[in-house]
Amino acid sequence: MYRRDTTYFPADEERRIKLIIFDMDGVLFDSEPYHARAEKMMLSRCGIHEELGEQAGKSHADIWTPLIERYQLKISQPELERQQNALTMQLMRADAVPLHEGLKEVLSLLQANGIQAAVASSTSSDMVEEMLSYYGIRQMFCCVKTGSNVKRRKPYPDIYQAVLRECGVEGRNALAVEDTDTGMRAAVSAGIPCLGYRNPTSGNQKLDMGCTVIEKMMEIPAFLQEI
Repeated sequence: MYRRDTTYFPADEERRIKLIIFDMDGVLFDSEPYHARAEKMMLSRCGIHEELGEQAGKSHADIWTPLIERYQLKISQPELERQQNALTMQLMRADAVPLHEGLKEVLSLLQANGIQAAVASSTSSDMVEEMLSYYGIRQMFCCVKTGSNVKRRKPYPDIYQAVLRECGVEGRNALAVEDTDTGMRAAVSAGIPCLGYRNPTSGNQKLDMGCTVIEKMMEIPAFLQEI
């Protein structure tokens, strides 16, 4: 079902979409449950028996930095992030987690219609590049920005602003696809309208900042035809 907002998407050439920016975790594939499993394994390794609650949408830095201080851990946040990312990839490969249905078809359609595609993920560069290459879709994105490329991660707009600069596109001519409130706030703060991607594995989603909520990737081309 589409919930269209003509304030964000008027049907004139000035506001035509030239770039679609995808979040990675929970949008390109169902990685959030695997991040959660890897996080629990890492907590156990560190001797921490604390229920952290909902973490979807948070960066590793936001999760681990307070824990390092609270428990006086003798390991750095970047190293904890590296180990957790490695565990996440190991778990996903073991379960042969697929790309979201229709994603490759959508990316091909965007290319065929001259619409750029990019990735904006708070995850570190090594993890993002490894995952995109593993799934064979890295070449389909003209720009990939990660938490390693900016000082402030989502919900700050820095990562989306970096994508817009590199792609030479204004926010009004771009569209973000996010599955968390944190990501949506980052996109909207950068002046980019946002599609909320409903994914049951992404935790307690708050998608009310999205001007449209979708449930399948193949809704994106149909939506673009309507605006």
